[in-house]
Amino acid sequence: MAFTQDGSQYSFGGLVVQIAGQDYIMQDISITQGTNVVDLEGSDGSIISQVFVSRPNEASGTAVVENNKPLLKRGDEFSFKIHATDQNNTNFLITETSVTKSNGSFSTQSFSARERLN
Repeated sequence: MAFTQDGSQYSFGGLVVQIAGQDYIMQDISITQGTNVVDLEGSDGSIISQVFVSRPNEASGTAVVENNKPLLKRGDEFSFKIHATDQNNTNFLITETSVTKSNGSFSTQSFSARERLN
């Protein structure tokens, strides 16, 4: 994603979230909403019923991190509205990170996160 500089401000056009009091730009972020399916089998082995259980939302994406800010780490929390029609933010807990490149004043960092339910 291209960015432009306007004075001392950089514009990436991404989502800005706050983590541990610092603003981070999410260059891209994807949300996965999965389901586990439990099959109940009859005595002949045929499926007689199914139960669908929603899994917590999972997120993955790329953050643009200024080199004077700490990198994202496992356990960091952030929240945002997944969709404009959502009434509340969804809270996420970062579960995995990797630095993908460093360039000038910024680094990009891939991450995975899972919805925090409590």
